[in-house]
Amino acid sequence: MKFLFQLKLLMYRAMRKRVWYRLSRLDRALICLSSKLKAVISQVLRRQLSQIVMRLQELLHPITALTESLGKKLVKQIVTVALSWGYKSAETWLKDRKFMQYLTIMELNT
Repeated sequence: MKFLFQLKLLMYRAMRKRVWYRLSRLDRALICLSSKLKAVISQVLRRQLSQIVMRLQELLHPITALTESLGKKLVKQIVTVALSWGYKSAETWLKDRKFMQYLTIMELNT
């Protein structure tokens, strides 16, 4: 029940931010029809909906997708250099999402 409520909110947020029509027609139809259900019992449908939700989240928050790809790469490079200089606690930077996001934004601004 909570999943379907979140699905409706995500659908309305996508419409407001004008990313709704970047999804395929089939994806939009699945979300619209599923949001009217009381519960999703089918595991196949649940899996498809979760994949669509992930795509929609990437469209709504593009910096998050870039952080996962570009930010991780930049952090690994910096951690490698810091470890070669003897800074052992640099390994904790690999788990720091804010640091990844900071490096991603800095890279995009250059």
